Amino acid sequence: MNIGTPGTPSVTANEFPPSIAPGSYWMPSMYLHRVADQQGFDWLSKLRPSAEGTPAGVAQAFGIHLAYLHHDVLTHYPRELVLSLPSLRAPPVDHFFVCTSKGQRWFWVVVLRRNAAASYGLGFEVSPLVLMLPITGLRDQSGTHMEIQHRPEVLAPMDGQQIWCQKLNPSTGEYFVVHEVLPDSQQGAGQAQTPQAVLAEALGLAPSTQPTAQLEFLVGSPAFCMPIQVNTDAALLNLVASMGPHSGQDTQAGGAL
Repeated sequence: MNIGTPGTPSVTANEFPPSIAPGSYWMPSMYLHRVADQQGFDWLSKLRPSAEGTPAGVAQAFGIHLAYLHHDVLTHYPRELVLSLPSLRAPPVDHFFVCTSKGQRWFWVVVLRRNAAASYGLGFEVSPLVLMLPITGLRDQSGTHMEIQHRPEVLAPMDGQQIWCQKLNPSTGEYFVVHEVLPDSQQGAGQAQTPQAVLAEALGLAPSTQPTAQLEFLVGSPAFCMPIQVNTDAALLNLVASMGPHSGQDTQAGGAL
């Protein structure tokens, strides 16, 4: 029993989903971006959680001066698809995810300031489960809501090790896996290079020379009772898209699925 997500669309309420060619999927929402910053990845690997809200280390990593803060950013997630932050003086200017070698640990980095003189941010350790559902915003401890731009890249070390993160729960019979899948064609690799270069430029990093890999999730639970596939029927996906707010069709809503 598993859920394979070959592609999950990232679509806003007023955005018309892309047309899907027969036999293809919507592009995956998250990609693996390999960067040569071994010192930064080594620093993340050695971090140890401390008391809640206490900085546990600082370093120059991924083009910014980064401080690791032990804090539960998933307080409201996935109930509200909002990540939680400590109280901030100003909204973050950017954010991105990072994983260490083989996907053993996962972090979320919030960039608070970015310029040539001084760029700095906060890093928080998270579960890779946060990558499965879209993040729609941020909320700090004062209750302030902030918008967030979707970042499809996950930074990973350029060490030749495949990303494969597996979590098993024998007591409930459940499992969760996130792993990288290289594109089947050069066309797929080219489509994934655009957002990758955007993040590299923003962080002052050299774009990766390695093929971009999509992240695929496998989830299994006795609650499903049967194998489930997600976003594999292109005809139905195109039909639903054609019935959207930009189609001009007057469809009758039958309630939530």
